[in-house]
Amino acid sequence: MSQDYYELYSKCNIKSLNRSFNNACKNADLDKVKYLLNSPDLTVKPEIHYENYAGLETASWHGNIEIVKYILTNYDSKEKKLSNLSLRKAAANNQYELMSFLLNSEEIPIKANIQEQINGIFLEAIYTNKLALIKHLIFELKIEKTPIIEKCLNNESNPVVHEVRSWFITQEINKELDNELNKKDNNPNKRSKI
Repeated sequence: MSQDYYELYSKCNIKSLNRSFNNACKNADLDKVKYLLNSPDLTVKPEIHYENYAGLETASWHGNIEIVKYILTNYDSKEKKLSNLSLRKAAANNQYELMSFLLNSEEIPIKANIQEQINGIFLEAIYTNKLALIKHLIFELKIEKTPIIEKCLNNESNPVVHEVRSWFITQEINKELDNELNKKDNNPNKRSKI
């Protein structure tokens, strides 16, 4: 396969290689991504940062976890925070599995930080009426209301605001119930005798 790739890419210019890299990211072709980025056969390689990390954005949009993991493992840093970029793109296309991976995986060097990204993700979701994503944020990722989210929820002109407000109220009720149950479970005098 390496020979096939060599014949296909050895004479390509950087622009063609960047497009090929982005297509490989979109199509979850990990072997091609690795070849393009690492092959000693190629004198010119695609630029990982091309068009603001378009390959990573594309892989994230399509939920291609293995491609995202490979790029983050090999190219992320505290300065770049590529995992946050990936999280925003995954959220924009309701890629919940990838979002969970980015927030929780020990396989990537820098986890995404939902608190750093929540305002942008939430605002985009509410203004594009992505109710499933908002539910995921509230009930699965258990986001808290920030001042920006609170301001957004006061916008009566948005038709989904009332429903989203009720979800936050439900989240608060669930927290209170969980706290009460935990108190009872931890109180030896309240335990029922068998």
